[in-house]
Amino acid sequence: MPKPIQSIERASAVLLLLSGRTRRLSLAEVAGELGLPKGTVYGIMRTLLSVGFVEQDPESGKYRRNVAVESSSLVNSVSNCIGERVSCRSTVAHVVAEKSYIDEHQ
Repeated sequence: MPKPIQSIERASAVLLLLSGRTRRLSLAEVAGELGLPKGTVYGIMRTLLSVGFVEQDPESGKYRRNVAVESSSLVNSVSNCIGERVSCRSTVAHVVAEKSYIDEHQ
């Protein structure tokens, strides 16, 4: 079995942590709960922000999962395939396509 991609595992862990939470979390809280360096979490959050999977409160700087994608079956599928350690290439491609479609039709 191919070795899992660490960055995708970590991004998935961030999304799972933020899922279903009612309050926003700071960068330090996310890093602490996942046992990751703040710099690593910052890079993940910056990427998740750019693709619209998380939102950042402009006043507090805290993060939450984007409500618009919270119920997306494709985002949940990415989390599931990472958890099951199976090939996610086609699922990730579908997520990117869905995000592009949403952006074009907003």
